[in-house]
Amino acid sequence: MNVNQIRLLAVWLLATFVISGVVTTMGLITPVAAEQFGISVTDMASRFTWFTGGVFVGYIASFMIFDRMTIRTALYLSYGAALIAFLLMHLLHN
Repeated sequence: MNVNQIRLLAVWLLATFVISGVVTTMGLITPVAAEQFGISVTDMASRFTWFTGGVFVGYIASFMIFDRMTIRTALYLSYGAALIAFLLMHLLHN
């Protein structure tokens, strides 16, 4: 890893900690999102924990992915995977 990658990783880590530590625990978006989805605030907070954990793993994975493929290929694969996931969520109601 070069110096720029380490700096970017540090910025992403700090952003992840801000999102997970400040925004969700201080109740800025968790109660509103829980009310919108009709679940308890505790359930919503645990789902945000999974979300921020996934973002963190994605940051780490991006260092390896972008060394092996172009950004265009990665975007096509990501959008394809997202489209398949949305279709499955629509077709499988639960």
